[in-house]
Amino acid sequence: MSKFDNSALTWDNKPMRVERAKIIAEKIINYFNGKHFQTGMDYGCGTGLLGFFLQEQFEKLYMVDSSESMLEVLRQKIKSSGITNMFVENLDLLKNNFNNKVDVLFNLMVLHHIEDIEGILQAWYNILNNQGFLIISDLEKEDGSYHADGNTVHNGIDKLELKNSLKKLGFTNIYDETGYVVTKEVNGIMRDYPIFLIIAQK
Repeated sequence: MSKFDNSALTWDNKPMRVERAKIIAEKIINYFNGKHFQTGMDYGCGTGLLGFFLQEQFEKLYMVDSSESMLEVLRQKIKSSGITNMFVENLDLLKNNFNNKVDVLFNLMVLHHIEDIEGILQAWYNILNNQGFLIISDLEKEDGSYHADGNTVHNGIDKLELKNSLKKLGFTNIYDETGYVVTKEVNGIMRDYPIFLIIAQK
């Protein structure tokens, strides 16, 4: 968590992060034709970039992360925005239980930072109501050049393996598209890194 704790105050200053969250949120809203849900969770929410773009789609939205510094920034943003349907929790689902069920659980650029992918997928499945939706948007499998500092657990996520894992858990109606493409310079060369968007129903 030290990387995220240390960068919390400046996390939102990178325009690409804001744009990425906005575009992916728009794709999610379009997928559901603007449908509203009772409960949702933004897991690994950080400063809440994706959650803020989606909060109007939910009656109650749980904002969950295990970086207290990120959550403190988030709390200030919620307060200054006057938002009343966001509820912040410091929680790691691989270590602690969440005592509520949600209709939709979504995350952005989270899974490739979690070592136990099967464990977290199971935890997400357990939290969802029947017929609920899991939304995962993350970095596609790459050669390790995306994180120049090496500060990650997985070099992206293999989409085929992920979809197979979701099927084994019991998810159906698995939808997959490219949600966004990050373009960044690596060793003097501009590289494209696709960010997938997968939506699956319990």
